[in-house]
Amino acid sequence: MSRKISLPIDENQRNIFRTNLGTSFTAEAGAGTGKTSLLVDRLIGLALHHGNSLARIVAITYTEKAAEELFDRIRQGLEVKLAASDSIGDIKKFSDILAEIETANISTIHGLASSLLHDRAIQAEIDPEFNHIEPKDENILFNDVILKSLKTPDKARDKWLSKFILLGGKLSSILDFSHDMYDKRHILNYQKLKISAVEDSTIIDIFDTTRQLFNFALSNCHNQTDKGFINIAEATQLLPLEYAGQPEILYNWLDHTASMRKNAGSQNNWDTKENLILFKKDFEIVKSRATELLAQFRRETIENILIWLKSTLSDVQRIKISQGKIGFSDQLSMTHKLLISPAIRSEIANRYQRLLIDEFQDTDPLQVEIALYLAAVHSLEKSVFDLQLEPGKLSVVGDPKQSIYRFRGADIDTYNQAARQILKTGNSIQIIQNFRSSKGVIEFINAFFTSNWNSIYPADDPYTEIAPDLNRPQPNPEPCVTVLSSKKINPDEKTKVDDLRFAEATAIAGVICRTQQDPFWTIVDPRSKRLRRVNTGDFALLFPTTTRIDIYTGVFDQYDIPFQIEGGKNFFRSQIATEFFSCLKAVDNPADRLSVIAALRSRFFAVNDRDIFLWQSDTNGAMDYRNTSTEISDKIKPALKILHKLNLLTSVTSVDQLINVFLEMTMAI
Repeated sequence: MSRKISLPIDENQRNIFRTNLGTSFTAEAGAGTGKTSLLVDRLIGLALHHGNSLARIVAITYTEKAAEELFDRIRQGLEVKLAASDSIGDIKKFSDILAEIETANISTIHGLASSLLHDRAIQAEIDPEFNHIEPKDENILFNDVILKSLKTPDKARDKWLSKFILLGGKLSSILDFSHDMYDKRHILNYQKLKISAVEDSTIIDIFDTTRQLFNFALSNCHNQTDKGFINIAEATQLLPLEYAGQPEILYNWLDHTASMRKNAGSQNNWDTKENLILFKKDFEIVKSRATELLAQFRRETIENILIWLKSTLSDVQRIKISQGKIGFSDQLSMTHKLLISPAIRSEIANRYQRLLIDEFQDTDPLQVEIALYLAAVHSLEKSVFDLQLEPGKLSVVGDPKQSIYRFRGADIDTYNQAARQILKTGNSIQIIQNFRSSKGVIEFINAFFTSNWNSIYPADDPYTEIAPDLNRPQPNPEPCVTVLSSKKINPDEKTKVDDLRFAEATAIAGVICRTQQDPFWTIVDPRSKRLRRVNTGDFALLFPTTTRIDIYTGVFDQYDIPFQIEGGKNFFRSQIATEFFSCLKAVDNPADRLSVIAALRSRFFAVNDRDIFLWQSDTNGAMDYRNTSTEISDKIKPALKILHKLNLLTSVTSVDQLINVFLEMTMAI
């Protein structure tokens, strides 16, 4: 008797995406919903639909690793279908697609852009044999150009840099800002840059309002020690009578006024309650205007600095191009510039019959426009959002809840704007069945996101709940999400951060130990999909930074909990890493006596201090491991021979091969 296969609750939506190959789609698919499998099914379906070929189909993923995974999954899917085929026609179809799969256009958006630029290098005004500049070298070039520009006399630039500093900025922040703008140069739109100069009338108006409010306080406050009266009197007294040529006086007054305490004033010191209420209301207006004026001055300053930066960034670009190099972001900006031309856009777009984009929530505005250009019907329009998309040509898969690259220009507004463009000629589906997480975890996520999402986004864009797999075994104990707390520490203002970290580490260690002692704790095995006992390897601790991670590792050592650290710099400060580096330095330079001694004492050779001292005596202090005379003790000679052999290999082998030989010879692996 065969087991009944339960279909996902959204199987109808999945099937629409797989089979409606002539329709464009926006598919909202959350984490763990099997969207990669859906993409594979649609790609294979499109290949069959378009002459048993993937050659004119483009699949774009966010990372190279994801592209490799998608490629492997497509090949595996085709091999499964080929093995299950029982007709000559089907066998030929899948064999033909597999035969050319190496030519499939599966890449990142940057990979696609790079290939287009190589084809259209002349139109892009770059060397057809261009190379990609390393980020490190690009950063050095950028710094050189910025510093050279800053050394060049420029009164207009210096005026705004001075104002930036007077407004509370730092020169180091200018450099950081310049780097940030350079990194985002492909999404900067200088045409939208409008210098918002502050009018003198606006400044005069706030001055007059301040004086009028002071006169009002003089007439209606009978106690000049009142805090509200003191505030307005101070603001009036500090009014800059003459600030032309001395903007810092004005900035200081605005900053001081904006930071004054609001709602100051006591009813006992005023003639009527109504007048005090009126005073507080008007004083809040003065504070608000001061804050707004400061913001306007800062905006005006930043905008003028951006004007200077525009020409400086252009210098960096010009130098790279002259060297036959382009940067990571240049691939997108140059491709976008190419596609603005209707003729070039039409020729390139005709190469591809279908485009599929994964992780669409992480695409920035420029990437979105490139995709829309490639999917558009031929038109002389240059604005991408004035173009009509070819029906069925573009389908995207994404999850707005996972939009985490806002700092790179990706955001939900970009996602929604592109989705609306696709929906003009396409359709939308929602994939909600989750296969990865337990019911309790999904219930927590839905509860958390429903309240937070709906409080941020408009009512016409509500949160879509994901659904648990009801056939998935439920682990113990419940609830699946808990908040750990320690009874041993009650944080207050005097509590040290390290004490909190120690308490947290102890609480975590206690839970881990409890799961190992109590067979009641279970999880669903990711391979067998069945319940089993929890292992220590099932736990993952995520930290925003690895600062003082040693507190956690120390507690885990005390509780005999095995662990490994992935990422962060602390590994390179660990004892084993220090010893390993000493060994490599000793291998590289026999004359580095300190490194040689450190290497011999390390866990890789484990020579004790007495034998090292005797070796020093036997060699009259030379301590050259290349000289292994008969007088040297047999206890240290094997270690010296290994160092000598490794040293000989340094000139004939690569570093990674040398490391492997080192680990083998010292039996570290």
